[in-house]
Amino acid sequence: MNIAMNSTKTSNLHDLDRFITSEINLIDEQQKQCQLALTDYAVNFLDKVFPLTNGSHQQVASYVVYYHHLLAFFPDGSQSGLVDTKQFKGLCGHKEQPDALLLQADGRYVEVTFHRQGDSNQAMPAQIDDIQIEANEQDTENGRQWFSMLKLNRDMMLATPTCHQDFKPEGKSFTSTSGDEITL
Repeated sequence: MNIAMNSTKTSNLHDLDRFITSEINLIDEQQKQCQLALTDYAVNFLDKVFPLTNGSHQQVASYVVYYHHLLAFFPDGSQSGLVDTKQFKGLCGHKEQPDALLLQADGRYVEVTFHRQGDSNQAMPAQIDDIQIEANEQDTENGRQWFSMLKLNRDMMLATPTCHQDFKPEGKSFTSTSGDEITL
């Protein structure tokens, strides 16, 4: 009798293991689909709010700052700029390979950050790691609030810089197109 019960328990454990593995795989696939949907939405946002003169942000291989202009390079070597060049406000990092770009539309800032090492969102063009939108006007009590378009933790408003190792309590810092520092 004990042998039969142990055999049944073992069989039930194997069934439970298979079930849990199946559920984990299903959840993993749903998370990947969710990330792809977020990526598509974020790129469409860039195309709508910060359109390029030619092409789509979805097709961009890299971004470069040339003098005071943002250039988007495509895999075939062609390039394009923003339709409204005044929307590009600054960068963090080097002009040839920025860590982040600062854009502005209708008074709101948008930060596009890049992830050039390790695990990144393979579906995202130009190794974009995140697109953060200024969620509100500056609040004197809480400072500026930033909303992440690509990070799955949707409950959290981001208040810390993403492209600077040296956190500045006064906010995010960028180099403007004229070479001055912009602190948000």
